[in-house]
Amino acid sequence: MSLPKTYQAASFDESGSKLALKEVELQQPRPGFILVKVLACGVCHSDSWMQQGRFGDLFPRVPGHEAVGDVVAVGDGVRNFRVGERVGGAWHGGHDGTCRSCQSGLFQLCNNGVINGVTTDGGYAEYVLLHAEAAVRIPSDADPAEVAPLLCAGVTVFNAIRSIGVLQGGLVAVQGLGGLGHLALQYASKMGYTVVAMSAGSEKKDFAMELGAHHYIDSSKDDPCEALQKLGGANMILSTAPNAEAVSPLTAGLAALGKLVVLSPLGPVEFNTVHMIMKGLSVHGWNTGHQQDSEDAITFAHTHGIKCIIEKFDFTTQHREAFEKMESGKVRFREAIEHYVLGDYCEAEKGGSRWCHPKLRGSTPSRKPITSLAIDSHKETNCLSEPLFESALERAKYLDEYFQKHQKLIGPLHGIPVSVKDQFNIAGVDTTLGYVGRSFKPASGNAVMVTILEKLGAVIITKTVIPQSIMYGETESPLWGLTTYPGRPELSPGGSSGGEATLMRMSGSLGGWATDIGGSIRVPSHLCGLFGLKPSSGRFSYSGAANSHEGQSHVPSSIGPISPSLLNLITLTKECLLAEPWKLDPNVVPIPWRQADFEGVQKRKLTIGVILDDGVVRPHPEIQEAVRRAVAMFEKAGHKVIPWSTADHSSCIEIQDQFYRADGGEDIKTEVAVAGEPMIAHVEALVNSSKPISVYEYWQLNRRKTAAQEAYNKKWTTTAGLDEGQCVDVIISPVSPHTAVPHRSSRWTGYAKIWNFLDYTAMSFPFAKFGSSEDPTSSDIYVAAADEARHSYLHDYAPRNAIDEWIRGLYDPEIMKGVDIGVQIIGRSNKNIQQRTDETLKLSTKGIYESLGYMFGSYFRQIKFLQVYTSKDPTRRHSFDTPQKPENKVISNKPKPILTITFDRLYYCSGFITLSIMIDDDSAISGEIPRLQCCHLS
Repeated sequence: MSLPKTYQAASFDESGSKLALKEVELQQPRPGFILVKVLACGVCHSDSWMQQGRFGDLFPRVPGHEAVGDVVAVGDGVRNFRVGERVGGAWHGGHDGTCRSCQSGLFQLCNNGVINGVTTDGGYAEYVLLHAEAAVRIPSDADPAEVAPLLCAGVTVFNAIRSIGVLQGGLVAVQGLGGLGHLALQYASKMGYTVVAMSAGSEKKDFAMELGAHHYIDSSKDDPCEALQKLGGANMILSTAPNAEAVSPLTAGLAALGKLVVLSPLGPVEFNTVHMIMKGLSVHGWNTGHQQDSEDAITFAHTHGIKCIIEKFDFTTQHREAFEKMESGKVRFREAIEHYVLGDYCEAEKGGSRWCHPKLRGSTPSRKPITSLAIDSHKETNCLSEPLFESALERAKYLDEYFQKHQKLIGPLHGIPVSVKDQFNIAGVDTTLGYVGRSFKPASGNAVMVTILEKLGAVIITKTVIPQSIMYGETESPLWGLTTYPGRPELSPGGSSGGEATLMRMSGSLGGWATDIGGSIRVPSHLCGLFGLKPSSGRFSYSGAANSHEGQSHVPSSIGPISPSLLNLITLTKECLLAEPWKLDPNVVPIPWRQADFEGVQKRKLTIGVILDDGVVRPHPEIQEAVRRAVAMFEKAGHKVIPWSTADHSSCIEIQDQFYRADGGEDIKTEVAVAGEPMIAHVEALVNSSKPISVYEYWQLNRRKTAAQEAYNKKWTTTAGLDEGQCVDVIISPVSPHTAVPHRSSRWTGYAKIWNFLDYTAMSFPFAKFGSSEDPTSSDIYVAAADEARHSYLHDYAPRNAIDEWIRGLYDPEIMKGVDIGVQIIGRSNKNIQQRTDETLKLSTKGIYESLGYMFGSYFRQIKFLQVYTSKDPTRRHSFDTPQKPENKVISNKPKPILTITFDRLYYCSGFITLSIMIDDDSAISGEIPRLQCCHLS
């Protein structure tokens, strides 16, 4: 397999420093070593010792001794591992084999031992080098993030229990219900001991009993030692709580010859030696294990259903957050950072029973059922239209039963809870578009996207509210009422996907599908701190998704995902494209997920256009400052940045607005008349400002649109001259001129809807928060504009128009303090084909296929067939499939090393683009390309 030249790693550069992400040169494994692509790495308290320099001056150092990943290369002499095997790197990272400990088989206690993440770089990275003799085999079907903590916490408790020598059936007490304790309870129970859990608080009893405890002692009410003696005394007490005062008296709870095993580092502890001498008691410490111990602990856990409860964090964006949360003591159990892996747990409760299902990671990991989080979201923000909890729980139960029976997942999204916007038809459920008149008229079938999600194994838990008619940047309707911003009810979450955005902002959904015809995905994502993707139209299926102005195609709406996590967004996008939606809907462009392109663009330097002001409405100072800071980060990473002209934006938007009003408001009038419902103020204003146009006027408007799109494409293409032939790759822009504002006050979505007009791909991503942080430990970026910038905007700036003046009037730093700021990144449509007719290319016969591939890009892969023939003898044709290169066929009766190809014609025919190419007026190539909507052929 191809390996990158560099990779990302998070390291401590010096004692006391914070984790810093850096680019590291990838080294091939030395003899005796293996190179592992890390999938997940546990975050352990020992990592903070590394940061504090307790192991000496070993900086800079990449921490992490709970790494799980796949072998991608092996060094000379390695015989026990092969490329592709799943392995782990634990605390024990190698040994010399010569000291007394090694000769006794206690390799983890080697006098000259290697410690992963301490004496050598560890798993807080995309790749890690491991000593093959210490690498641990990991079951390939286990969740890497769940297994990671077993390489430290798991093997520690497992090895201690089995090594101390207490017979099966003996009484084993576990003090503490944290990261070590919850594993110790499970291991001890599955090993056949009578288990006692000891912790403070009666509310923990049920949880302890679920983990396998037979008895529970509430140390806040009862003396733990007296309670243990009433049970006959403990043969072994496992102390996992890092509290010296709590550990000191525990010997009084032991039976004769009992053993107290201290697993959590404490420092000095006093013990009553009278108890120890009179009853033959002993105190032990235990330090993880070696390679075989770790394999035994993981195998035992895997075969006995022992689960490590973890909180998951994305490596690239949340590595520091994960470490700081651990260091602050706010982690209940264990943590793991992961790379592009589905994980965590969604819990569902019904009838007193509980089952767990894999889910996409939420911004706030919680053991609370996802349905409860959705209800909490709705209570605060009014975001749900059709809760589907009963059917979701039934489906979750079915998925569990399926897995238990077949020991495999239904699909890559098995058990993942998702939500969808009101527009998506679900059989038996209303699709209202925010109209009262559409209520109580359930859909007869599923939208194609719903069918795909279910085929992939997802669980749809709810539909979310939208505004009346959808055509509004607020989420309000006479049917559902007003949706509010989480924690700030006086502010708006935007629209029309405000229901989806607020639900995910409050962790009530981990990923959802919405629509965007003028910013409806990106604006709410920007306001609520989410990732929102608007693909070009036709990338995902709109079949079975209702819409206002159905039948119009002049400004096509797009379907795309929203999520609190970039990882989630990528996963949802990738898996839904791998499902080949074009097989269910012929209007979907048949372009598969291109993993090579996805990985390749991350490795090269980009040329980036920057928009700070669209020339119509000036963004608030903090919005512009956020874009500047994002651009500075790109420049620091070595990317080329150029200013982007927006001189044509206002004319494009003027055409777009005419399209929105082209029916004179007839569609909305018809809908509201069904139930006689009132129009909300914005919808009424839209209808009143609409004037129907004639068919001829509509044609002329489409001509203007096509000309504007072609001119914009030409502008983009001509930037190649600015960078030695490389066009601008993407544009960075504000999503909106402002952050969350009071209800019904938004007036300008031009920064978002321009890309709908052009049908370009655009994504909003969370970048910062408004104002200064009041929390000194916060890892968020806070953007505060300079005082002079604020003063200039409020007092010196002369608004260009009425809307610009209105937007300036919304600027209130006190109201906006702490709300989210997103930034938008834009790429051209997937359907942009840059063609030039009457262009002559000189190329060899061998290069025909490659040259056509260059001219048509990825679309050439979709050519159904090619025919090669001579004009003098049209009957002598040579057909071949496109994967077969034409050099293997006879092209012409007259061998010519150099041929001249001229495009003869390119036209639509029967739903396909037919291409005919004349070669030296002697031969020709013809072929068919699946029809591509809105491709511009000049």
